[in-house]
Amino acid sequence: MGNGVGRSLSPIALTGRVSPNATFDGNMRAEYDVTQGLGLQSLTTGASLNYRAGGVTLNYSRQRFDRTQPANSFVSASTRMHTLQDRVSGTYSLSWDVARGYVVSQGVVGSYMAQCCGVQAEFQTFNYASGLGLPLSTDRRINVAFVLAGVGTFSNFFGAFVGR
Repeated sequence: MGNGVGRSLSPIALTGRVSPNATFDGNMRAEYDVTQGLGLQSLTTGASLNYRAGGVTLNYSRQRFDRTQPANSFVSASTRMHTLQDRVSGTYSLSWDVARGYVVSQGVVGSYMAQCCGVQAEFQTFNYASGLGLPLSTDRRINVAFVLAGVGTFSNFFGAFVGR
């Protein structure tokens, strides 16, 4: 048996989830470092509200794996709705880098579905962090797809339409 010297221990993790009804769902996970002295290494928490015609989801994440670097903090949110017996739907999503103070990505998806087929359109923007040396700072995409029931989704074979 030994005294444990030289062992590498994983962080202590605490996970919780609450779902009192079909409308609300909440979750949390925390990891505390016991070997390198980092303290609270990661924290993730989120909640969802679901209602008949859609829902809203909000998540927060904070991670720190190195003392020399600041912690990463992100907020992501999405909302979705559907109407006309689920034939028309829409989704908006957002990802925000709290630590660096900028919106990483956001997107809108809308679709119309008939009995056998449908059409779907998506607009997405992605912002790159400054200082990466990339030739562009923002990537915008538009994608249109056709959906055939039982077969799948067909979209632009060369990827989404790109713009700066």
